[in-house]
Amino acid sequence: MSHSITGLPAATGSALAPAFILRTEHAVADRTPGTPEEETTLLEQSIATAIEQLQDIAAKVRDEVGEEEAGIFDAHAMFAGDPALADMAKGDIANGTRADIAVATAFTTFKEMLMSTGDEYMMARAADMDDVSNRVQAIINGVDLTVAVPSEPSVIIAEELTPSQTATLPKELMAALVTEKGSATSHAAILARAAEIPAVVGAEGIIAAVEPGTLVGVNGATGVMVIDPDEHEAEEIELRIQRESRRKESLAELVNTPGQTKDGQRVELAANIGGLEHLPLAVAQGAEGSGLVRSELVFQDRTTAPTAEEQAEFYGKALAAFPGNRVVIRTMDVGADKPLPFVNQDPEENPALGVRGVRLSLERPDLFDAQLRGLLMAYRDTTDGGRLAIMFPMVSVVSEFKAAKQRTLEIAQELGVDTTNLEIGMMIEVPVAALLADQLAEYADFFSIGTNDLVQYLFAADRLDSRLAKLAQYLNPAVIRLINQVVKGANRHGAWVGICGESASDPAMAVIAAGLGVRELSMTPTAIGEVKDTLRNLTMNQCNNAAELAMNCTTSQEVRERVMEIISEARGRLG
Repeated sequence: MSHSITGLPAATGSALAPAFILRTEHAVADRTPGTPEEETTLLEQSIATAIEQLQDIAAKVRDEVGEEEAGIFDAHAMFAGDPALADMAKGDIANGTRADIAVATAFTTFKEMLMSTGDEYMMARAADMDDVSNRVQAIINGVDLTVAVPSEPSVIIAEELTPSQTATLPKELMAALVTEKGSATSHAAILARAAEIPAVVGAEGIIAAVEPGTLVGVNGATGVMVIDPDEHEAEEIELRIQRESRRKESLAELVNTPGQTKDGQRVELAANIGGLEHLPLAVAQGAEGSGLVRSELVFQDRTTAPTAEEQAEFYGKALAAFPGNRVVIRTMDVGADKPLPFVNQDPEENPALGVRGVRLSLERPDLFDAQLRGLLMAYRDTTDGGRLAIMFPMVSVVSEFKAAKQRTLEIAQELGVDTTNLEIGMMIEVPVAALLADQLAEYADFFSIGTNDLVQYLFAADRLDSRLAKLAQYLNPAVIRLINQVVKGANRHGAWVGICGESASDPAMAVIAAGLGVRELSMTPTAIGEVKDTLRNLTMNQCNNAAELAMNCTTSQEVRERVMEIISEARGRLG
């Protein structure tokens, strides 16, 4: 008899295939240690092998998925070769510790340091440390970590998938991925989305509920899995898969059409840009500019601060990629939680809530002025009609925004830059800024809501902690009500509102946001077609109704179900 289990949506799409339970091998072995010299040599050789393996995985992912996703494994290779980690392990080996145990200790120490930052980026890297550590230990102990693969396309079910497991499984054999743990922001989930593999995370009890080979239906958009579906249920899932296939083909026809509702209300659909290598994909997917260019990448992996000229080159390329469209560039979102070698800061007990973002910019005018010069020089010298919008992160109070804006205008005057069409705005990611939206909008041209941080600050719940994943949900009615308050505050002074968090990629949130009055959504480039198609099938009245319903629901699940009903009805078919 069929039954269902619901987890958290991680990658859209549907699948119907037999279950394949993936068991994770641990890199432990009962091994007699050698001398400290022998163990040190074994450590060095194993690290070199691990780096080579990770570079091979990066090359495979670069060819099959993309540059951004390959960067995950480039970072893993850097972790494996970190001299500080190797020195820490060698110190323990000199005191008689076995090489694999010394590796485990060194990586755990470094992982705890990253976890203590409270920063999403650093904590995501911390979660990857286990994957790298396990690989090095396995090589030391001669343990084969090659995962078993199914003989036919299957629903891969595991307690938790590491990035390397996800990347090395043959794509053609992964009908869908389902894990009991993990979050939608994990690197395994990111890889699944990039490879267009349906995925569900946080599906508690799925391993105990499914026998290997049992037919499983997966809906990556809702997180619902049907185990051992009956004939009627299986037919419905097959029909949904066929519809999704046809729809994917139709989405390609929308690339050059604007983002708007069925009755013509414009909603700009932009792309989040993490590096210049992401620009071609964004353009190919029909992005109408960028709602978030992460400028901190210009600052990272350097021992000295970049000059204004170096930064201008980066910003100029981002502007040139979207002629005539708005490009929102976020000023450096770095600080105590994302330390830089050339910024000396005292240790902070809770750096995620410390001197970071605009706080650091105002504290270090030398860095801030150089960045503003780079931005304004790029804007002044653009020949492709690029529209620049400068966005300040981590703004909490009006005085912070006014000070940052004032300095921007002063430098623009020094450089002779015409600021008539320059837009200056801020991220709404701190709850107090959302509450002060009406006051901030007196001075800001726009707000961009960073739902990733806003949600975790609002719920006091780390989004990377799988135990809290069901608590910190962007479709929670409280989040939607807060966005509504931001839009109302902005409207009082003519400021526009966008969303640049992960939620912008979700068609359900896109519909709600449009109904609330959000007029720009910036997302993962591959999500643009899906969101565009959804909005073009609904009128503003339907979007307004969806927003009103969402604010009056009591749970995130109820919000999703009610909004998906509206979307499905508008399309004239079941979702």
